[in-house]
Amino acid sequence: MADDRLPDRKRTGTYLFVRPKSARRARVTGSNDALPAVPTGGTPAPELAQPAEPPAPRLRYRRPRLEPRRLDARLLFFLSPDAPATEPYRQAAAVLGTEGSVQRRLWVVGAAPAVGATLTCANLGAALTEYGRVTLVDASRPGTPRRLTSLFGLDEPGAAYGVDHLDLWLLSDRLALKADGAVLAPTEGGQRAFQAIASTADFVLVDGLPADDPAVVGAMRSLVDAAVIVLRPADLGTGRYERTLDRLQGLPVAGILLNGAGDAVIET
Repeated sequence: MADDRLPDRKRTGTYLFVRPKSARRARVTGSNDALPAVPTGGTPAPELAQPAEPPAPRLRYRRPRLEPRRLDARLLFFLSPDAPATEPYRQAAAVLGTEGSVQRRLWVVGAAPAVGATLTCANLGAALTEYGRVTLVDASRPGTPRRLTSLFGLDEPGAAYGVDHLDLWLLSDRLALKADGAVLAPTEGGQRAFQAIASTADFVLVDGLPADDPAVVGAMRSLVDAAVIVLRPADLGTGRYERTLDRLQGLPVAGILLNGAGDAVIET
C-alpha cells in the first residue's frame, strides 16, 4: 500500500504488501436468498454432497527487526547497494527479469558444497526486486542450520507453524522470506502452500536443497520452472558442473553463475 504522503517513494519500494480484497474472508450473513426453491407437488430429490475444497493457506506478512550488526557483511544490497560488487548480480537479474520471461520460480543450487549458493540466492533475490516482488524460500532440511535465514541474523521464522499458516517475513518492501521446508513437501498441503507463495510474488527463489537426492529433484521438477546453478571457476574443470546437470534429470537450467569470477553473470 503506497504512502500517499510520499508518492515519489513508491518507485524505491517503500510500500507494504496488503492482501487483496478477493483473498479476504467473505462476510457470513443470515440471508437465505441463495437456498434453492422447492418445487410444489412433490419432495425434492436429495442432492449429492459436494466435496468441500480445502481452505487456501493464509498468507501473513511480518516485519522482522533486522539488526545491522547481525546482518552478514556479504549482503551487498542491504549494506552497500551501490558497491561495484553488486553489478554481477544486477546483470544476472536483468537476464532473469526480462519482460516475457516465464522462468519465475527458480531453484538456486550449488554444484558443490561451499560454493556460495545461499549467498547468491540472497543477493540475486535482492537484485530481482528491481523487477518485481521476490520471495526467498529457505528449505533447509530438518536438523540442519537454516543458512539463508542466518544471513539476515534471524532465528527460525515460521518454523513453529504449519504450512497452512504461511507467515512470510518482509525483509524489505519487495523482498520476503519463508523459512519452512514443509512448503516443498510432496504432499497436497505442501504444494498448495508453495502455490500460495508463488501467487503473491513475481519471483520465488528456493535455497537449501542439494541436487544429490533424486527425491528432492523429483519434487522440485513439479514446483519450479528452472534451476540456477552456482559454481566457482575452479569447478569447471572438475566435472562438477556436468554431474550437477545429470542429477537435475532434465530440469530446465536458467543459467549458471560463476561465484568469485569478478564479472561473471548468468549464462544461459
